[in-house]
Amino acid sequence: QAPAAQPVDLDAVLDDVRNDLASLIKSTDASVTVGSLGQVLGNTKQMRQVFWNLVENALKFREPGRKPEISISLAKDGDVPEDRITVLVSDNGIGIPEDESTAVFEAFRRLHPRDTYPGAGLGLSFCRKIVEGMGGDISVSSALGEGSTFRVTLPRAV
Repeated sequence: QAPAAQPVDLDAVLDDVRNDLASLIKSTDASVTVGSLGQVLGNTKQMRQVFWNLVENALKFREPGRKPEISISLAKDGDVPEDRITVLVSDNGIGIPEDESTAVFEAFRRLHPRDTYPGAGLGLSFCRKIVEGMGGDISVSSALGEGSTFRVTLPRAV
């Protein structure tokens, strides 16, 4: 049974994620910019896992020789209903082929060999399961060689 939804301070969650990934951020010489995100209804531990996964992927799936640039901000478009917020996690990594933009959320789906990019291929499927379990939605838009933007829409804490 899922824990009851509580207000989750996404700014604090992202501070924790940046601290958890500090050595990887430093070793890749990455720039991670986080805007003010506010609060969603959910579970702090699960939100940490979602954003840890997205930031870690952005650090892992990078173009060789290109300094990773990761930006985490709120969507400003009018497409987001009042009772929701959409967090954008954008990077300048290797990108995802357009025909794989849904498949990347399937368990064990890998677009690259393990010796090139380590991992089990479960991270994004966990993200989708968590976000949908909280009544939210996750999707990605991407351009090969230019980067990806993950859209995480969640219920706004009132």
